Amino acid sequence: VGTKNWKPEIKLPLLRTLGIDRCIVAMSNDRGGNEVQDTIVQDVGTEFVAEQFRPPSGKDPGGMSLKAIQRLRRQVQSG
Repeated sequence: VGTKNWKPEIKLPLLRTLGIDRCIVAMSNDRGGNEVQDTIVQDVGTEFVAEQFRPPSGKDPGGMSLKAIQRLRRQVQSG
C-alpha cells in the first residue's frame, strides 16, 4: 500500500473483490508507517476485521527477522 498510497475510496473496493473478512495491516514500524497503519486499520475496520502487526521498531515487513515472521504467521493462523 505504501504510506502515501492509502486512499480508502480506491483500496477498499479492491479488498472487497478478494472476498476477505479479515485484514492484517503491516507497515514499517516508524512514525510514518505507524500513522498510516492506524488510519488504514480504522478505514478497513469499517468493513472487515482489521488487525495490526508491527514489525520490530525501525523495521519494515520486508526486513523482518525469522522470529518476527513466525510471530506474524501465528497471528495469521489464529484467525
